[in-house]
Amino acid sequence: MRCLCMLLTSLMLSASCSTLSAMTKTQEVLLKPSQVSAEFRDLDRKNAFASGANRIAIKKVGLPSYDRFFINAAVLKGTVVLTDVVLKETDTLVTTMKLQKSAGDAFSPAQLKRIEQAQQRLTSLTAMVAKVPDKGSKLLADGEALQNGAVKTFSGDNAIKLPGVVEGLSQAAAELKDAGARVPGVLSHAKRTSGALTALMTG
Repeated sequence: MRCLCMLLTSLMLSASCSTLSAMTKTQEVLLKPSQVSAEFRDLDRKNAFASGANRIAIKKVGLPSYDRFFINAAVLKGTVVLTDVVLKETDTLVTTMKLQKSAGDAFSPAQLKRIEQAQQRLTSLTAMVAKVPDKGSKLLADGEALQNGAVKTFSGDNAIKLPGVVEGLSQAAAELKDAGARVPGVLSHAKRTSGALTALMTG
């Protein structure tokens, strides 16, 4: 009987610890390209934000002002990351097409359409990336205000989420600064790649 009581107590403590651990953690969902812009919905299936260095997850803490900040921060970072991914894929396309053109082989209608679509996609992404620094600065100010009010906001039953929220806000701020710092290089890369696409069509 004593062994049974000890076993039940152990199980209850284990369940309690598991519940506490779950409560202290903020939830996360992966960002999708369609959240950066609906025109990139076709990229959701092969989600560039799903793994590796490009992984981007949106934190959810259950309070609208905080959840909205985390979504907006993830989208800004995602804008820069997605542009970089698309640029690398487009550069590969340009290299392949250049070889074909230098061999004197004409592009098929499907290939011409692919080049045109790549140019359109790049134009859209470039316009969005150009707005990242300004939007990022505003978000950083919002994040600082949220962090300053976090202790008061996450009190009582919500206090258990505070460490995860503070960590998430700090991480988001660092990523916003990094995204802004990457913009000049990404825009320069985009200009070169866009020029290469134009040359394929006109050169």
